[in-house]
Amino acid sequence: MREEDIDGWPNVIEQKGFVGGGNTELRATDEHVFSDAQTGQGVTTVSIPQLIVDLHDQDGPAVEAGERLIAR
Repeated sequence: MREEDIDGWPNVIEQKGFVGGGNTELRATDEHVFSDAQTGQGVTTVSIPQLIVDLHDQDGPAVEAGERLIAR
């Protein structure tokens, strides 16, 4: 998410049911990660290469998911 949007996200998370029971991680970051972003169902996500970098920054299943995206 964009840093200037941080204050609005708790309401979105509660209303859309993102709390509990999942692997959702939200990050406030710089605008540049939205270069070549994708939008679907009214939500803008980072590019696939950025997602892979972010997944590799984690450990365990996240790294495996990044590797599967690279293979794809």
